[in-house]
Amino acid sequence: MQVGLDKLSFGQLQSPVRYAPSTDTMTFQEYTSILKSQTSSMPYQQQLKFAVMICKELYFDYKNFVEVNHWGDADLLMDAINICDSSITQSPYMFKINELIPQIDLITPHMDEFGIDLGSYALNASASVYERCSL
Repeated sequence: MQVGLDKLSFGQLQSPVRYAPSTDTMTFQEYTSILKSQTSSMPYQQQLKFAVMICKELYFDYKNFVEVNHWGDADLLMDAINICDSSITQSPYMFKINELIPQIDLITPHMDEFGIDLGSYALNASASVYERCSL
């Protein structure tokens, strides 16, 4: 099913689960394959907007991680999200994005240091911003 960004919300990001095999779980590869097939026909700017929307939704997991573990920089991650959002329509922000990529890497938690509880959610959030900045 191909859906334009104007009709697509973050809640629909979960929609690939509907197309999963009849098991209760879906592998990461299955999920990303379905997600890519649903977004690949979108214009590039809409794909970028969709990526920023995902980053904004995951941000709160990172913020919670920072509050609990006293490690990381939630403000930097939000600044990166906002700059990525602005860069969709304003190309001068690309220089700032390139500067942020190594900084985001420094505030990305590693599972061997923080475990799989909040650390995995924070890893997802920071990795999503890193990947969006890398586009």
